[in-house]
Amino acid sequence: MSFLLARFESKEEKVRIGTLNIIKHIVNSSQSNLDDKKEMIISGLRPLLPETNLKVRKAFAQVVITLASRDYLGLEGGDLLVEFIIRQCSPTKGEEEAFNKVLFAVLFVANRQCVTAPQEGH
Repeated sequence: MSFLLARFESKEEKVRIGTLNIIKHIVNSSQSNLDDKKEMIISGLRPLLPETNLKVRKAFAQVVITLASRDYLGLEGGDLLVEFIIRQCSPTKGEEEAFNKVLFAVLFVANRQCVTAPQEGH
């Protein structure tokens, strides 16, 4: 995992997007094997928070949504990933379509989390 996270130091769009896609796949397919690496994954994504490239931001948002569906965002640093998604709520004119897709996915995951979250006192 450290090797993958180090790939974010590259400024090449394809490298960053490819790395995000690999991380998304690993999180989706190896949930039980990542229990001891969850916080490393969250902290390793921090360099992408100020990302300006739309394609990289889109891939990053997809990873954040995947992490949300796997209960990563409650960990330390998860709030920064939520803030990243919220910042995507003020798109520029050319980014509106991508924004709408990301917003729909985030709302879907958030709604799913609310429905499946255990109620206090029960």
